[in-house]
Amino acid sequence: MVDSFRMCDNCRNEEEQYCLNGKSDTYAAFDRYGQYTQGGYSTHIVVTEDFVVRIPDGMALDVVAPLLCAGITTYSPLRHWGALPARR
Repeated sequence: MVDSFRMCDNCRNEEEQYCLNGKSDTYAAFDRYGQYTQGGYSTHIVVTEDFVVRIPDGMALDVVAPLLCAGITTYSPLRHWGALPARR
């Protein structure tokens, strides 16, 4: 996602993905300004800084890749629900 309304309770609780007033997905969606989103695989992006992760210079992309889309999609609910190796 590249944006959210940012004023609802979910946004204020840093859960913008559950925005009650409409989040803006990264691909094939319309943002709150009516612009069509065209993806995030590029060398430049114009977006609110809260929705971008900067990869530090010198960090190997193969090391960083698991932390991006699929990685955070898996990590976020595990963290939210307090999953631990010994916990079910």
